[in-house]
Amino acid sequence: MDASDAELVGAVRRRPAAYRHLVSRHWERINRWLRQLVGCAQTADDLCQEAFIKAYQRLSSLKDPDKFGAWLRPIAMRCAQDWFRRQTRNALVSLNHLMEDGGRSLPDTRCEAPGAELEAAESLQGMIAGLSFKNREVIELRFREGLSYLEIAERLQIPEGTAAARLHRAVATLKRRHLQREVVG
Repeated sequence: MDASDAELVGAVRRRPAAYRHLVSRHWERINRWLRQLVGCAQTADDLCQEAFIKAYQRLSSLKDPDKFGAWLRPIAMRCAQDWFRRQTRNALVSLNHLMEDGGRSLPDTRCEAPGAELEAAESLQGMIAGLSFKNREVIELRFREGLSYLEIAERLQIPEGTAAARLHRAVATLKRRHLQREVVG
């Protein structure tokens, strides 16, 4: 039988090398969620690693070891939010470079995704990527992870009505953007 998160946390407190068991148990779920948020497997890997390092450093603050996975998610979310903030700052710096030298010094920051995806999926992913962090997050939780409003609210630690409202706004925005693309395209 597999050890519970609480047992693994206890083992880590006695023997730090045991942390790898917690990482292997939760890595794929956190990494998949981050990949959906940031749209890049390489960036998601980096953010996932950062989240697990921060979680390890803060392990002494974990009050309920059985809830390690739930405790880890907000840490990963803060890593993603910090990454989005850095991207915004970098975009402003890149814009200044573009204005100064015609774009010659700009690095290629695109993330290469393996394989070719369908045009419709790419279009939808692009529209989702254009949503605010909060709206993108509820879309991912509802449609990729299949969570209910209540589960989304619990995961994000917000009222259920707020989760429903965010989801409604996000879906309305996606519909509006889709209609605009159809009219233009």
